[in-house]
This record gives sequence, C-alpha cells and structure tokens, in this order.
Amino acid sequence: MEIFFINRFGVYHWKEYVFEDGTSKDKYWVSLNCMINQKEYHAVLPTSKVEKHKFNTIDTLVIPSGSSIHFKVETLLDFKKLKINNKVEIEKAFTNNNFTYLGLLEQELQKKIEDTILNSETLSQILIDTLLCKEI
Repeated sequence: MEIFFINRFGVYHWKEYVFEDGTSKDKYWVSLNCMINQKEYHAVLPTSKVEKHKFNTIDTLVIPSGSSIHFKVETLLDFKKLKINNKVEIEKAFTNNNFTYLGLLEQELQKKIEDTILNSETLSQILIDTLLCKEI
C-alpha cells in the first residue's frame, strides 16, 4: 500500500464523502490536525453555498473568490460544523482513489483559520487548544 500523510491545512478532495445521515457527496476536506499520524483527524468541509449561511456567521471564515488556488468561487468554512474522521476511513478512501491531496492552503488563509479558531464563540477551550496545537 502506498503511504500517505495528512498535512495540517492540506486541502483534499474526497469523492463520495459520507455524512452522518448516510448521504454522500464529493467534498473538499481541509485538515486541521497538528501531527502527521493520528488516529482521528479534525477537518472543516468548505462550502460554496455562502448565502445559505449569511445569517449565521459566528465562527465562520469566508474565503473570497480568487484568494485561493483551491477555491475559485467564494467559499465558506464553518467551524461550528467540524468533522472528525478516523484514520481507517481516510485510508480506505485513499486506497479506493477517493481521497486526493490538492495542496496546502495559502499562508494568509492558514493564519485567518487560526485567528477564527482562537476567537471562537462556540468551540470549547479544550478543542481550541487542540486545533491550535497547544499542549494541554
């Protein structure tokens, strides 16, 4: 089996990502993990449906159109809806060619993500510390 690593702020394309309700859809997946090899990975799933979230902007980050090579249209990251995926399901998707690394988010977006997490109104302090790679 080919070896792969999950990079912090790595942007991945996950074909047929399975949601909690059993539905599936192709999604971008942005890793928030601090270490390369973990059992579980925190991620945020970007959406281009920014208008749908315009009345609930707490703990969200909008990536303007053209500010990332990975997202051509205005894209929203909602940190209230973080996903946790385990290593086994990621490895399975990778083995089936359903999980593809696209590259790292731009440095300025990485900083904005960290600022959004640091100033979160809804995430617990333990989760904030975890996502910011602080020793607990």
